[in-house]
Amino acid sequence: MERHTPDDTITSQTPRPLDASGAGLDVLLAEDQPVNQKLVCAVMERLGHRLTIANNGVECVRAMRNGRYDLILMDIQMPEMDGMLATKVIRAADEPWRSIPIVALTAHAMENHRLAYLAAGMDGFVAKPFKIYTLVAEMTRVLVEARRKGGTDEAPAAHAMTEHKAVPDIADPHAGLLDGALQDLDRLLG
Repeated sequence: MERHTPDDTITSQTPRPLDASGAGLDVLLAEDQPVNQKLVCAVMERLGHRLTIANNGVECVRAMRNGRYDLILMDIQMPEMDGMLATKVIRAADEPWRSIPIVALTAHAMENHRLAYLAAGMDGFVAKPFKIYTLVAEMTRVLVEARRKGGTDEAPAAHAMTEHKAVPDIADPHAGLLDGALQDLDRLLG
């Protein structure tokens, strides 16, 4: 498991984090593909969030036991334990973090897949390859929804978002984010 924090190269042009406090989110990414890990890492760093990477569902559940996260971005197909089973394990746990918002990140984008992810206990869905504003909008939506449902002690950043009446207009502030994230990805891979 790797832990990533925002670097000092974030400029004044960098979009603000999702939460109103400016503190950023603690995001757990369950993803086994290094390219996808680096892309999400670049995006989260650019947004000012802290990212922990779990390479499979087993590491994801272990990370939940050992840390505090505001949100999980969950790949579906992973070795050792896939995203569906990991979500079911998290939801079945007798722990306060069992209600943490989980967003599926997957190439399986058919409607029946989305319904299966929701039935497994996931709160949202983003198809790969994803657009940055789509990912941010879905993250915001599930965090706001978690807060409306009562939230958990494991999602403190969601509490700062209660003043938002709807998903914020994120298309304009994040218009150049994809280019920056891809440049970051090229730099990381280069």
